[in-house]
Amino acid sequence: MPGLSGYGGATEPPRGERQRSWSTHHPPGQAQELTEGIRQHWHVKSDNWIRDVTLDEDQVKTKSSNQAQVMGCLRSLAMRLLRYFKVPNFQEALEDLADCPSRFEAFLRRVKFL
Repeated sequence: MPGLSGYGGATEPPRGERQRSWSTHHPPGQAQELTEGIRQHWHVKSDNWIRDVTLDEDQVKTKSSNQAQVMGCLRSLAMRLLRYFKVPNFQEALEDLADCPSRFEAFLRRVKFL
């Protein structure tokens, strides 16, 4: 993120090494920028957790890289739509939509997909 080079941070350690983190005092008046950087970091971590646990992305097998890319885009679209409608539990919502085709159709109409 631009402008955050002087801020503290943590990086993923190479395999087999211990994780190190560090921090520095942030300049006055830039707390909002630091807060936004932290928020974005945890948003990405949250997305990765949803992909790994709820969508079980690691278990999906595809025959070509193109299929994997298309499926990844569809998962991203599904996550964005569920967030847009402020769905509190992705797993429950996905199971509900899978179990009831009429609800899934209504959801697609609500987002003007159909």
